[in-house]
Formats: sequence, C-alpha cells, structure tokens
Amino acid sequence: MPPIQKILFGSPGTGKSYKVREIAQQELDITYDEASGILENTVKTVFHPEYTHADFMGKLMPLTQGEKVTYKFYAGHFLQVLGEAYKSIINGETASYLLVIDELNRGNASAIFGSIFQLLDREDDGWSSYDIQLSDMELYALLEITLSSELFIESNGLEVRNEKGNRVTINNFWDEKIYQYRKAPPENELDSQVIKDAGRLIKLLRRHKISLPPNLSILCTINTSDESIYYLDSAFKRRWDWEYIDIPTDGYLSDLPSELFGTMLVINGHEKGLWINILQALMNS
Repeated sequence: MPPIQKILFGSPGTGKSYKVREIAQQELDITYDEASGILENTVKTVFHPEYTHADFMGKLMPLTQGEKVTYKFYAGHFLQVLGEAYKSIINGETASYLLVIDELNRGNASAIFGSIFQLLDREDDGWSSYDIQLSDMELYALLEITLSSELFIESNGLEVRNEKGNRVTINNFWDEKIYQYRKAPPENELDSQVIKDAGRLIKLLRRHKISLPPNLSILCTINTSDESIYYLDSAFKRRWDWEYIDIPTDGYLSDLPSELFGTMLVINGHEKGLWINILQALMNS
C-alpha cells in the first residue's frame, strides 16, 4: 500500500487524534490495542517551541554510571521509526510504520526537520525522490535499531553479529543479506518488490545515506485556532496532503437542545443566522 503523508487540521476537539487512529487502522492496516490504547508500529511526538532537530533526529547525552561519565547517542523520534521501518524491509516483511506529529505548527517545523525536509518529496514507488547523508553517530544509532544488534567500532570499521552470532564487518553482513535474497527467489510480485526494496536500502546504508521508504507514513495535526504557532512556509506545505477535520455534528453538539439546530438568532428584528452555525463559527475562531 502507498505511504501516506498528510496534515490533519481543524479546531481543538474536532477528532483529529481519532482520525489519525482511523487512518492507521483502515488505510495502513496498523493494529490498535483497545486495552492499552496503543497503535502498533507507531512513534508519536508533539512539537513545541523548545523541541529541536536533535529531539527529532538524535542527540549525544551524558550517562553517569557511579563516578564514571560516558556519552551516548540517543536516537530521536524520526530516527526511531525510520530504523523500525528499515528493520521490516531488511527482514523481508511488509508491515507499515507510522510517525505521528501532534501540534506540528507549535514548533519551528522547518528547523526541526532540517535536512529531512528534502526527503518529503516522494516518487510513485513510495521512496523519497532524494537521499541525505548521515553523520557517523546517526548512522550507528540507526543501524542498532535496524539490525537489533550492538555495533562494535574497530580499526577496520564497524562490526556486527550475523545470524550465527559471529562478529563480521558491516560490509560482510550486507553481503550475506544480499546472498540470502538471491538464494531464495521470490514466489510472487510482492516478494519481488520486498527484495528489491531491501537491495535498495542496503545500497543506501552502505553509502551512509537515508531515504524515506514506502512502508513509512507520516501524519501530523494542526490546531487552526492556536495562537502560539510558527509559520509554515509554502515549500514545506506543498509536500503534504491536507485534510480539514470539521466540527462533528454528534458528540457534544448533539447534547445541545434540539431547537438550536433550526432556530435563527434574531437581533433587533434582523436574522443573523442559525444558532448552530454561529456556535460552530465561534468554536473555529
């Protein structure tokens, strides 16, 4: 299924979060656990004025163990979900993954996305039109998630444990993966596409680059009545589909007296409109 890249906008309380869940379930086949209220294969974050590119991509932070202080690079929300989506492709799976960004316009989206902005252009096959280079720290963090394995930094480069538990260089690991794909020919068109995507991904990672894969969707929400917002430039906005979430006519509105739905507001003998339309306009203001 094609990836979704959409911004849901409307007034607070109109059901944008519910719409996110609905899209995830119905269009991406992502499971929702009613008991825990958790969407599987989903990473959620909320933008705010103090949220930075480092929170989104990843940052180096001190880790104190007794009297010893070390530094560890922690993957940000974007890198976390990207690594999970990559893992699925490398393992030959077809599951969909989702990044949810609430309150997109309460943070400086252009600064937060940074170079990731270039990845938002997508081709018909779901991959980004372009790729971007990763720093070594970002790459290591991404590979740890993608391979579910600890990395070892040696003089000859990165090493990782293969399926047999042996430590091999990362290039030898990729060679082993490519050999496995070739040894097991695809049984159908879907398998063929999965193998093709895995091969493309390995080529990217060998070059320390990333691209948005077809199994990763991004859904954002915007509150149109929020005054504490950042401006979204046209170059950023055009890379998304937009969907307006209107005020529902059920729920809390259905609790209003039924007379309001057909009663005109009259001031000084002049009809100003239906009460219900005026209430909706006030809620959108």
